Amino acid sequence: MPLARLALLVALLGAPAALAQPTLQATLPDSVVVTATRGPVSAQQTGRVEQVVTAAEIAALPVRSVDELVRFVGGVETQTRGGFGAQSDFTLRGATFGGTLLLIDGVRFNDPMTGHFLSDLPLPLAEIARVEVLRGPAAAVYGPDALGGVIHLLTHTGLGDRADAQAASGSFSDDATRFLELGARTATERTTFSLAVDDARTDGDAVLAADGTAIVGSDGPVRTDLDRRAASAAMHLDLSEAHTLYARLGGDRRDFGATQFYTPFASDTAREATSTTWAHVRLRSTGRTTWTAHLAGRLHGDTYTFFPSLAPNEHDTYRGLASVYAARALTPALRLTAGAHADLRGIESNNQGDHRDGAAGVIAQALWLAAPSVTLTAAARLDYAAGFG
Repeated sequence: MPLARLALLVALLGAPAALAQPTLQATLPDSVVVTATRGPVSAQQTGRVEQVVTAAEIAALPVRSVDELVRFVGGVETQTRGGFGAQSDFTLRGATFGGTLLLIDGVRFNDPMTGHFLSDLPLPLAEIARVEVLRGPAAAVYGPDALGGVIHLLTHTGLGDRADAQAASGSFSDDATRFLELGARTATERTTFSLAVDDARTDGDAVLAADGTAIVGSDGPVRTDLDRRAASAAMHLDLSEAHTLYARLGGDRRDFGATQFYTPFASDTAREATSTTWAHVRLRSTGRTTWTAHLAGRLHGDTYTFFPSLAPNEHDTYRGLASVYAARALTPALRLTAGAHADLRGIESNNQGDHRDGAAGVIAQALWLAAPSVTLTAAARLDYAAGFG
């Protein structure tokens, strides 16, 4: 994908924003969630089933990739192909991998072609501060691709974490497997910077046929090998007491054996290589009325070779999103949120052709604390998509 297209997408960006005061802080109490109502609110007041994995819990879990982390969340099914998170599908509440929405710091990350690429995250594990999973339909709040629920990854820098931190981890094994991860975060009085990288490589295991013998392709024995690299840099800046700017740029590259990922045929000795570039800019203003604007762009490339003698299938997808949402507490018991979003997406493929379309929508949401133990919420959404009207 040309850099010019990435620049165009960053100019068209977007995703959901915060609801109402209080504003999002670097450290959220475990009893406060942001995903169910688009802003910080007590979990008991959302009326939704939501689970939170905190930074302390993430640090204590024996995981090396985001798909392994999500697997520890109750109600989430992670369907993994290959090792070290080569490719994973996420499903919630019986929905397919196409009905689960993934957010990164409030922005939808889903690929416009398929949910198979949902775990191609340009975000090393060291950057993730919190995971919130909203189980059950959330289309009125987030759109039709949230039929099964929402997985929301919140980062240290996106939350404005001011604590300096450095982390490094690595492991090696005798079967040519290595894993390295480095992360650093530093802060001044008004600015936080972070950088994280990870590198995973494994020769994997031999792929066996139904009779237990190793499958051999034209290039030799077929294995579940993986070579993956990801990096991300981010900044959080306090422009004033009421205004903050957050920006992130990340990338992910992976090459892996994809034998029988999609078919059971003995002739399937596939390989696959993917690349992902992600950019996100967020501007937030707090006060009596809180508003948040997002711009985000996603570029994804996929080269799939079913058999070495066959020409590969090549797909490039792109997505640009823009949104702005405003929230206001009319009374201590009543909060209103309203906003609009736009979405431009497309695919360029040697076997599916070139396609592009757009979508837009508006949303209104209300949260009323009718009594200390009674909360009423309502949301209405109107979407327009070029393919559906």
